[in-house]
Amino acid sequence: MNPEFSGPVNAARAMIEVGRSVEAAALLRDAIRDDPQDAIALGLLAEVIRESDPAASNAAARSALAAAPESAWVHAVAAWSANAVGDTDEVVRLCRAAMELDPWSAYAHETAAQLFAGQRETRDEALVAATRAIELAPHDTDTWVAAGNASFAHGRERFHEARQYYEYALQLDPSNLVAQRNLAEVHRARGSMMHSMELLSTLVALDPTDHDSRRRIDEVAKRFLQELVWFSVPVGFVLALVIQLLVEGWS
Repeated sequence: MNPEFSGPVNAARAMIEVGRSVEAAALLRDAIRDDPQDAIALGLLAEVIRESDPAASNAAARSALAAAPESAWVHAVAAWSANAVGDTDEVVRLCRAAMELDPWSAYAHETAAQLFAGQRETRDEALVAATRAIELAPHDTDTWVAAGNASFAHGRERFHEARQYYEYALQLDPSNLVAQRNLAEVHRARGSMMHSMELLSTLVALDPTDHDSRRRIDEVAKRFLQELVWFSVPVGFVLALVIQLLVEGWS
């Protein structure tokens, strides 16, 4: 279960929801100055600054763990921060601890599914965690995206399964950009270039500043053209041979 929010922390959470991470971080730092043992504020700060300052995020997460060593939510947040600094052993330890501390936490299992999928040694565990996350929160889009990621990490043998997870996530929330982007990646990996480009183009239309999707469109278009060239060579050869045989038959 995610923690309850109140006071300055609740205000920071509202800022996070509208994408105002700088203001949120400032509010959270104020809350932490007032109470250095505020595990919720520390955990949220770790989340907010994870991309901009991974080291500081990890430090905040460690402080949150010290303040709330029995919190599954804090362990899950700390796992993401450990992942940001490349501490893979700590990622595994924290994810397993989060699930043990609260076997009923969808967030703990979703986090494990996401992060375990990124390591070859824990990919099977990722599938188990994803299945449990869906059982606990079947109407939460994030759990289905996590399941898709866990399946996709297993390679071609589970691409079809990954596609189904992402498609169901989009049924729950058609505006989920992560599910749409990941579904485009599945289509690209399966060789369905036109489907991939269609999804990526939609993402760019929704957000013209989405440079990652623009880059992927360029990559997909390049691969599509390469495959088209390789396909056209044997087709052209066969066509030339057929024409030659016809000419010889007429002469």
